[in-house]
Amino acid sequence: MLLGNSPGSFRYAQRCRKFSALTCVGGCSVTSSRESVIRTRSRSAMPLQNWEWTEQTPMEQIQAIRAGLPANQLMLVAEWLQVSVQVLGDVVGISVRKASRANASGLPLDSVASERLLRVMGILREARETLGSDEHAREWLTRYHQELDCTPISLLDTALGAEMVRRVLQSISWGLPV
Repeated sequence: MLLGNSPGSFRYAQRCRKFSALTCVGGCSVTSSRESVIRTRSRSAMPLQNWEWTEQTPMEQIQAIRAGLPANQLMLVAEWLQVSVQVLGDVVGISVRKASRANASGLPLDSVASERLLRVMGILREARETLGSDEHAREWLTRYHQELDCTPISLLDTALGAEMVRRVLQSISWGLPV
């Protein structure tokens, strides 16, 4: 039995199973490791094109990461993805309680969480551009993908995982089989 974090290993399988219940078609049913949340499409999600952080130059992004992104960005991204804050918090590496406190008090996220959230937002933008619509991007990111052996969103907590997701999106955009 393998114990690393590579595809096919025990830890990798456990980690992917944690996010494997994500589905987002029609009403969105999301199961995280701690809670089960049912969300519907009736909520209006923030348009993806309004996320100015992903349009900035790399130096501006670095400054924003160091200063910390506003905590409400985490809530907005979770709402756009139609997943619970717990699921996105697991990807970003922040607890729901800490995110809620930071959001209520107006404090920014720490630099690690800010960098991961910006990474997630960049992948969301790429998925939308590649797949053509918010709905298709949302569904693709939260559904099991055979090439990745788990849901794409579950890999976005690491730079290596995000690169794997980017490669699959590039393959899709170039018309290669995936």
